[in-house]
Amino acid sequence: MSWLASLPNRLHRLNHQIGRRAARWSERLLRHCSGRWPSLGRSWLAGPLRWLVARRLRAAGLIDPYHPDCCSSVALARLVDVPAYAERFGLTDAAPLETAVAAHYVVHRPPADESGVVRFDPRAYLAANPDVAARKADPLRHFVLHAQREGRNSSVAVPIPFEPTAAELARGTDRATLGQVCVIVPVHGARVRTLRCLASLVNAASDVPHRVLVVDDASPDAALRAALDALAQAGRIALLRLDRNRGFSGAVNAGLAALAAGEDVVLLNSDTEVFDHWIDRLRATAHAQGDTGTVTPLTNSGTILSYPIALRDNPHPLETSWRAIDAMARDLALPPVKIPTAVGFCMYIRRDCLDATGPLDAQAFPRGYGEENDFCQRAAALGWRHMAATDTLVYHAGSASFGSAKAALIEAGLAVLDRRYPEYQTQVRAFIAHDPLRPVRLALDCARITSLSPVRQISHWVGDPPSGFGPGDIRMTFEPGCRAVTLSCAGAPITPSLTDLMLTDMILPYDEPTAASALTLLAPAVLDLRDGDCIGARQLAKFIKIARKQSFTGTVRAGSGQLRHTKSNR
Repeated sequence: MSWLASLPNRLHRLNHQIGRRAARWSERLLRHCSGRWPSLGRSWLAGPLRWLVARRLRAAGLIDPYHPDCCSSVALARLVDVPAYAERFGLTDAAPLETAVAAHYVVHRPPADESGVVRFDPRAYLAANPDVAARKADPLRHFVLHAQREGRNSSVAVPIPFEPTAAELARGTDRATLGQVCVIVPVHGARVRTLRCLASLVNAASDVPHRVLVVDDASPDAALRAALDALAQAGRIALLRLDRNRGFSGAVNAGLAALAAGEDVVLLNSDTEVFDHWIDRLRATAHAQGDTGTVTPLTNSGTILSYPIALRDNPHPLETSWRAIDAMARDLALPPVKIPTAVGFCMYIRRDCLDATGPLDAQAFPRGYGEENDFCQRAAALGWRHMAATDTLVYHAGSASFGSAKAALIEAGLAVLDRRYPEYQTQVRAFIAHDPLRPVRLALDCARITSLSPVRQISHWVGDPPSGFGPGDIRMTFEPGCRAVTLSCAGAPITPSLTDLMLTDMILPYDEPTAASALTLLAPAVLDLRDGDCIGARQLAKFIKIARKQSFTGTVRAGSGQLRHTKSNR
């Protein structure tokens, strides 16, 4: 009866909190609107507008359900390109910009367009997910809150590349002058993605002098050829134009033949994007050890180097940008990891390794898929090692241009590799089984979670989250059947570094080093372990033991059930 008696007061407090936070957001919107239409903020419309805007934002999922005071950057980053959207609709003077863009998008719902300002097409999403359409669910809200968690076909909501403006390309750095490194980018089509790649190359800050050599492999796109000519004339790139199409490997070899003496080389796909000081970090890794031949960064789409889920493409946006994740990798500064082969989307090759090994085998691998593995096997036979630069991430859109031919190209490439190097597949399988990059993915997952807000608590509960549970806090679920603990974060739902079985949660096995690493990296102030009866005393006690045996300095609390006392490991 005591709980029922307190229910009206609980509901009143909840309603008050929601109303106060909604009013705060609508006030910010009204301040923006009042700057444009001064009479609006003083009119009788102000009150209803506050209520309407807050209701629309919440209904669209643009207010984080775990933290109503926060306009979700997760949702906004997935839906629109904020700066381009603000410029398109005249919101550049608004502050904060994200709030004004979110409100404008929810109210006006501009359609998706090829410029990529709007990245979500509700009709296409419903067509790809007929059960969502049958339930008459709002496609925008469903995509924001459920698409990735349920593994939905949300390819219609993957960011569409928008062509860089002339101003963006014009303000780039001179990348035609000889330097210590030459970045070779073979191009043939896909104008928008290619120009986005080149824009990132000429605008990324760096300390290592380097040039960008674009090899135009007889591109049929006249607009792309004209854009490349303009970049070359402006001194942004060096341009090598082939008279006939030679395929990826042939185009790369043409670029290798044009290298200056002593230049290291990076082979970079035209569907990638790089970030500040990317080449500085790759070069530092390449020259840290005398026998390092190649270096490959982390990426969202690069088989063994894929993040957050290894061995698959990760095209969907996370709660933060890939640029921010690259910065997290840089700040973590984890040591490089030896890998059995480089991955061809971005492969840094030291010049002495290239001179010893020779160019790509364009005859056996004319269109790619296997040429970098063949190169790495030849280099390894000469004593060169291949390293993963765990402090660098390069975005990779993927090889969509090959379409259905991709599977056939991969199969043909693997057949050649199997004939030449029978031990190659065994080496790759051993690397996958050992997975030395797992701690790196764990560290990045934890960095993403803690970037949302400090992790105050890791809590286990049944039902609704406890009061004060914020976007960076972790929900813990014990899984007796597999003797594991599931960790999930409302703000960063895609953190699967410790398993390939679940896309939305992070499985923390009762593996002491892994558990200790997770607790150290997340650094919660409190481990709040409730419902001891549900968890089981033995499992709960073992997890507490793991926490105490490493440098966890917070408080361990046990809730109801078999463990009723409060414990601290101080």
